[in-house]
Amino acid sequence: MKLKITFFLLFLTQVLIAQKTNQSISKANELFKSGRFEEARTLLSENAEKGWNLPTQYTLARIELLSNRFANAETLLTTILDKHPNDSLASKLLAETYYRQDDYSHLPGLLANAKSTYRIRQIEHFVSNNLIPYHMERQPKRVVIKMETVDFLPSIKVQINGYEGLFIIDTGGGTTILDTEFAKEVGVLIFDEKEAIYAGGAKAKTRLGYAKELKIGRITIKNLPIHVQGTQQYAQAVGGRPVMGIIGTNLLYHFISTIDYQNGELILQKRDIGFNRKKAIEIPMWLASDHLILAKGKLKEGDEQLFLVDTGMAGAGFTAPKSTLDAAKIKPAAGGSFEGQGAGGAVTVTPFMIDKISLGELSNSGTVVGLYGPFPPTLESSLGFRIGGLISHTFFKPFKITFNFEKMLIYAEK
Repeated sequence: MKLKITFFLLFLTQVLIAQKTNQSISKANELFKSGRFEEARTLLSENAEKGWNLPTQYTLARIELLSNRFANAETLLTTILDKHPNDSLASKLLAETYYRQDDYSHLPGLLANAKSTYRIRQIEHFVSNNLIPYHMERQPKRVVIKMETVDFLPSIKVQINGYEGLFIIDTGGGTTILDTEFAKEVGVLIFDEKEAIYAGGAKAKTRLGYAKELKIGRITIKNLPIHVQGTQQYAQAVGGRPVMGIIGTNLLYHFISTIDYQNGELILQKRDIGFNRKKAIEIPMWLASDHLILAKGKLKEGDEQLFLVDTGMAGAGFTAPKSTLDAAKIKPAAGGSFEGQGAGGAVTVTPFMIDKISLGELSNSGTVVGLYGPFPPTLESSLGFRIGGLISHTFFKPFKITFNFEKMLIYAEK
């Protein structure tokens, strides 16, 4: 009888432990969905051995990848693939891990395993020709490039394969974009085509390719992945001048990159020489997909939520889905709507005024213009966690904004 009671107590203890573990994992998943990544990571790590399953491993690997903790992400994902060699999600996440480290050699097999044809011909061109992406033989420690324009969007002169053009700086963009006609003129290679979603949920075709060389200031970058699509519609954002391309996050990622709005300069510094600004406001950031910069912010007196840091929305500082505006009791006046221009074509936008908005501890003391309409509806929840809004140009304009992808911090200072 005593033996039976002992076994029953042992069984009951195991059940209670399992219930507590499941509750912790469930709470961690909710934290992840709400963008509280580090809290979710702590809970998942504490319960990893007790409740180790594929969904838990996926979530933990995604959190590590969001923070550019590559070694941890690789360990988790290779462990999954050792047991489940055909796991498509683990293959996709591991491919993203290597892609961010410019290690393309593993990608063809992983992309095939993930049943993803996106980028495959572009990647195979790099691998088959032994090309190192974003290769810099003699990189200066610090380069200052004078902006050609600051409003409505910042722009600089860039050379592609020896041909010069005006490029907008846009952290909402990923791979460097070349205008369709300019790409033909400079002789880039073009491989794949895909459909992408842009402002207002509009869709447009973009083609993937390869440029032999890009020069920006005194920096020469060899073997550049590129996108090719029309950019002439952005001329109004740079005073009517022809726009030949867009510099996005994937290139800025290779430096400690500063957009200095006040002095009209783009500053690119080597990532490996250290960086610290004692007087700057530090804002933790995360990187989703291959280029989406995320940070926590607040709209009015609302709860903290994730904002996409996208500097490329001309003439405004914020856009958001209806759910965010409803929670903040903001009602854009329909009579003030007008037609804007996005990569996917015309977008109907409605302005509204914001008297209080912040990103981390950074707040803009003036009234910020918001726009309802440009926020892509699918962006709110398609990544597995909620993005509450997009913070942009006029919010950042009073500041010097630095992106440090080694420390995963945004520095802001006047």
